[in-house]
Amino acid sequence: MAPDLPLSLGVLGESKTYLTNPDFDDAEKHLKKYYKEIFENELEGIWLDENDWPQKRDYKTFCEWFQVEISDCVVDLSKKSIFSI
Repeated sequence: MAPDLPLSLGVLGESKTYLTNPDFDDAEKHLKKYYKEIFENELEGIWLDENDWPQKRDYKTFCEWFQVEISDCVVDLSKKSIFSI
């Protein structure tokens, strides 16, 4: 089983990393599979009132709002389990 693929998103000077299934040939097609969930998660992280969220939350708007980097490697330098942090 291959490890998950990290997607890093940046907005408002902060970034998050999302792990996804790495089995894909087309990065844009792969991102389109997850963008809706990521978009809403990111919006929720900066503003809780959904009435103020952009009405149009399509892939084009997502790309305008977020900078995405796709990486095939995550290095965990912590000696603790991520479940104990």
